[in-house]
Formats: sequence, structure tokens, C-alpha cells
Amino acid sequence: MSLDRKDLRIYMPPDLHAAVLAMADADRMEPHELCEQVIQRYVVARAHAATVLAQHPAVAGLARIRPVSSGFDRIGPDGGGFEHQAADGAASERRKGAAR
Repeated sequence: MSLDRKDLRIYMPPDLHAAVLAMADADRMEPHELCEQVIQRYVVARAHAATVLAQHPAVAGLARIRPVSSGFDRIGPDGGGFEHQAADGAASERRKGAAR
């Protein structure tokens, strides 16, 4: 037995809708079937890209980004976040002087 299918309603500009209708007609399928295939391929590709990125965090410097509750916060050279450094500039300067 297959899983129940869920309904999704989308809105698009008239010219895009006309293009979808023409493409579906050219492929001899219903417009909803074409849209389902396109969305399914997109979601599968994005999910695959997310797993690939999760396996390779050093790609494009992502290893130096850590999640925080408000989004992403880059880690500064001393291990603290940049907004932490900005708020505590004097302490940051002291750490730089001590490291020299």
C-alpha cells in the first residue's frame, strides 16, 4: 500500500502558467504531473546537496561557521564570535597583546 499523497497549491504569474501548460502539452502530460516531477527532482537534489555538504564541512570555509540561535555566527581568530569581539573590544585587544 502506498502513502497518501498531500495536496499543494501554488500561485504563479500568468506567463509562467502559460509556459507550464505548453511544456506539459509538449511532453504529453498533465500540468500537475509536470509540476510534481519538477518539484520532486528539486527537493531530491537539494536534500542530496545538503548531505554532501554535511559530509564535507571544510568546503568553502564552512568548518569555521558555527550555528547560533539567531542564525550563523562566524568564529573569530581567538575562538569568539565577531559580535562578541565587537562588544568586548578591550578584552580582545588584551588577548592580542598577550599573544605577542
